[in-house]
Amino acid sequence: MAEKDNSQAFLSYDEMNLFPQQVHRTKDEHELAVFELSKGIVDLLQENNRSTFQNTYDSLERMCDRLRTRKDKKSNQDESEEDKNG
Repeated sequence: MAEKDNSQAFLSYDEMNLFPQQVHRTKDEHELAVFELSKGIVDLLQENNRSTFQNTYDSLERMCDRLRTRKDKKSNQDESEEDKNG
């Protein structure tokens, strides 16, 4: 198996530009960050034993998708309310 570029394992977390000390960010954003970090860790661990960690990685990916969807819906609702209040 070809070794992956480890810098890619945490790319989705890095792109969030979110850090634990940023208390002004939402709980959902921090929750998503935790799952993105977890995915990165599992991704690195599964290089040696892919089958063991694949289910864990898949579960974390589904959770991240749900959190992203929830965040997007909330953002869209907030924008709609701002438009109404003009």
